[in-house]
Amino acid sequence: MVNSEAPPRAVNFLWRLLHKSFPTEKNLNRRGINCSPLCPRCWEDTESEEHIFRECWFVRKFWFAFPFTLRSGMGMFSYVKEWVKEIMKNIQSEKRSLFCTLLQQLWRARNSLVFEENSAPIEEEV
Repeated sequence: MVNSEAPPRAVNFLWRLLHKSFPTEKNLNRRGINCSPLCPRCWEDTESEEHIFRECWFVRKFWFAFPFTLRSGMGMFSYVKEWVKEIMKNIQSEKRSLFCTLLQQLWRARNSLVFEENSAPIEEEV
């Protein structure tokens, strides 16, 4: 899915995303860690990979403002894995690494909010 020229960090990030191994609030709860399962950005839904990268209204606003079409299938796929595979299949190879970088930046923005209480708009953080 990611070309062999992609940096190992990007490959690892994508693997973790597709295998739901991020420490989201939902995953932490499932592992017995007592924390609020709600998204720390919108406080409206459970924080899962799907919510962080695709469903949260803050993130949807970001994707819809993006110049090339990454919003394809936003509502068609139940799981982030299906959505990412569809995007990777339908965009030009040189834009795949940009897509992976954007996903990584969204995760960093989430961590900045959670650990540093930095609530800057996603557009500024990414």
